Amino acid sequence: AQAALAALATACRVAHGRMSGGAGRAARWLADDDIVRFLQALPNWSAAIGTGNKPTHQELTQAYEREAEILGSSLGDGAVTKREIIADVNALADIALLCESMDWLSANIKTIPTILSTSSTGGSGLKLTDKFCSDIAAAASIFDEISHKCLLLLHLELRIQCFHYLGQEEREGSTE
Repeated sequence: AQAALAALATACRVAHGRMSGGAGRAARWLADDDIVRFLQALPNWSAAIGTGNKPTHQELTQAYEREAEILGSSLGDGAVTKREIIADVNALADIALLCESMDWLSANIKTIPTILSTSSTGGSGLKLTDKFCSDIAAAASIFDEISHKCLLLLHLELRIQCFHYLGQEEREGSTE
């Protein structure tokens, strides 16, 4: 079972790498540990992944403003070219499906120890070793990590597309 989970995790990492490898600006932001830590510290991240308290409208507004400020300042000249966005909606849908699949897989893997240690006939279930439980938790953590990276990539891609299209409007408006 552990070998199968490891193989699946490896295949998912490879697929994730293929999907986000040429994603331009959003992928570079995703590779920037400071930006990732900043985004994951915002209340909207906790709300998106279902941890922590639900943020207030004011907290979300402040978080989005701060996010726009930080991401906007990281653009430098502000120009985002068409090559730096993922224009293929199917690729974005694939990343979203990978995100959901990894989240589902992680949640279900986490239930394996409970299922195995509880007997369906009312008797005692299997006695699971600490190593087995630790390996299951590690596998679930890998799938959570992949899911979170996909979610962050989609979030950043949405932001970079906003900068691209709003910048395009601004450039077209200044030529009139």
